[in-house]
Amino acid sequence: MGREARCACRCGAEAGEVKALLETEEVILRGTMKRRIPIASITDIRVAGEALRFTAGVEAVVLELRGAEAGRWAAKLATPPPSLRQKLGVGPDCLAIVVGKIDGTPLAMALEGVCAEAQAATRVMVAVVEYEADLRAVMRGDGFIDTKIAAVSTDLSAMRYIRR
Repeated sequence: MGREARCACRCGAEAGEVKALLETEEVILRGTMKRRIPIASITDIRVAGEALRFTAGVEAVVLELRGAEAGRWAAKLATPPPSLRQKLGVGPDCLAIVVGKIDGTPLAMALEGVCAEAQAATRVMVAVVEYEADLRAVMRGDGFIDTKIAAVSTDLSAMRYIRR
């Protein structure tokens, strides 16, 4: 998500200036108070003027954001992140071919039912490799450029390539 703001904050009984970071899985507060708030624990998201208000567990949180930022943060918090399948752009109308082993990983679950045996029937190739530099060299040598990277799990990242 990657939003960041310096703002006044009230979190439970505490108040002060913080640097607030809106990350994929948590809101991080740094400054006079420190918190790591999992987005999954956030409820009752609302905007009042330039303030973003929400509940995190049992604490009420208010971030005094400037301009339209409160609305932007609220929209990001209320929108679930895309699934790995969506990030990879695969589905029944966009099949993938897999190179390498993906058994038992979140990647295997994301690709379930959308893999083809023949490259001619696919629009996406998923390659599981140990060294990113090797993959980049091969793909660029074949006329592809990388356009997106996405976290698959704590151990794996996915990179999307398209033909130039």
